[in-house]
Amino acid sequence: MKASLFLAVMLLAVSLMAQETASPAPESRRITLNGQTFELANSTNGENIATEEYVLSGEKLATWTQLVTVQRITLAKPSSPDEFATYFQKRISQESGARLDLLQQGRAACVFSTYFAKSDQNEEQMMVCLVFSEVKTPQVLNLIQYAIKPNQLAQSVVEMQLKAWKAQFSQQALSLVR
Repeated sequence: MKASLFLAVMLLAVSLMAQETASPAPESRRITLNGQTFELANSTNGENIATEEYVLSGEKLATWTQLVTVQRITLAKPSSPDEFATYFQKRISQESGARLDLLQQGRAACVFSTYFAKSDQNEEQMMVCLVFSEVKTPQVLNLIQYAIKPNQLAQSVVEMQLKAWKAQFSQQALSLVR
């Protein structure tokens, strides 16, 4: 049975609070999103940011082709998802060969895509991101990122996955409008 993205995100947010700093990832943690199964590969919990990284079943974190990252970010002061997206867009514009396109922007949730050209540090990557705030704690932002390495997969697969994730995140953002 396929869990809804919202339910999966909420379960992940709750589990992030229970993780210990730099704990090894339990092999049994799996999520199914957009018809794909991802396994928890890494989990860290810092002072202001908790992160879980999921790779496709059978892949390793060091050699992933598709990655889902869930982050719970505690800011010094409340910030809306659209303010975060604007800040991130300015930051991305300073990187050579990087760009950010806002797909859906609002105070409750934002969806954007990013592109990072191949560099000395990283392979070429494309991402679709959903960011939303928590009603009861507006200084906490939740960021879900789907990343794909286009040079590792057939172009048709890349296009199909990006289209599906954009649609899923956009639908989810609309459901979060308060």
